[in-house]
Amino acid sequence: MKFSEKLKQLRKDKGMSQEDLAFELNVSRQAVSKWESDNAYPETDKLIQIGKLFSVSIDYLLNEETDHNKNEEMFPQQSFYEVSMAEMKDYLTFKKKFAKMIGIGVMLCILSLLPPLISTEMKQMQRIANDEILLKDALGAAGMFLIVAVGVIIFIIYGIKNAQFNKKYEQELTIKKEDYRYLETEHQQFHDHFIIAMASGVFLCIFALISAILIDAIIEKDVYTGGSLFIFVAIAVYIFIYFGLRESSYQFFLEHEKYQKEKEKEKKTEEMTDRYFEIVMPIVGVLYCGFGLWTGIWHPSWIVFPLTAVIILAYAAIKNKQ
Repeated sequence: MKFSEKLKQLRKDKGMSQEDLAFELNVSRQAVSKWESDNAYPETDKLIQIGKLFSVSIDYLLNEETDHNKNEEMFPQQSFYEVSMAEMKDYLTFKKKFAKMIGIGVMLCILSLLPPLISTEMKQMQRIANDEILLKDALGAAGMFLIVAVGVIIFIIYGIKNAQFNKKYEQELTIKKEDYRYLETEHQQFHDHFIIAMASGVFLCIFALISAILIDAIIEKDVYTGGSLFIFVAIAVYIFIYFGLRESSYQFFLEHEKYQKEKEKEKKTEEMTDRYFEIVMPIVGVLYCGFGLWTGIWHPSWIVFPLTAVIILAYAAIKNKQ
């Protein structure tokens, strides 16, 4: 059987018209018509797409002597899962909640730096004995660790839920043409909000720095300066995470193949970064608390946390490129 005949048969078996196949392959209907009339052959990348779409090998498509049933035995590794609109909506709904909770977790980690600042301010405002100073320092450190603990619990719970939810989508996906177009329209509506949100997040980061500088110049109190900085930055980071993860959830379906390749590249960097964070951050946290309890200087020594994070991310990115 010739390639043209096989292609026509595969298309009909899947209940597709020439227009449907042309849409899936991003070519014109005339191109599909030429292939099926044996007047032209598709390019290699299109052959690969056809193989994935119909779960057949290129050898089967091009070899006139290859039997279709025999091909199914020699090409079993291609597993395609057709996602329904209901499943896509469930996925997007879960990712919306996931993005919200991860954003809250990161916000809590940033805001955990407020209790030490507050305890330091309370010591400066009152004349208290040494044992009371130690008590307030301990309360500030305890408050910080308690808030961080809540954030970490959120990461663990929703990290496990996310991993379980993603299991069924680890294979290659196919989406009906009408469902794809509907999702594309919905994504475009969300994307407008996404752009505004990203711009707002950048504005908040800049505003956080400006407000901190002004408050420090006018009031000259670390608790207000640091507090305003942490609060605005925390809100900005929440916006970045929430809208960024939701945008990614749309891209997961609309550009699944490209998304998977990018995720594979990112996975190496993430694994390396996670290892560094797991080792370095606890050490930095212990040193920070020890230094704060010993000297009573919680500000500006908190800068060690963002600096360490930036150094780790930069080092991981350089190592991954190498």
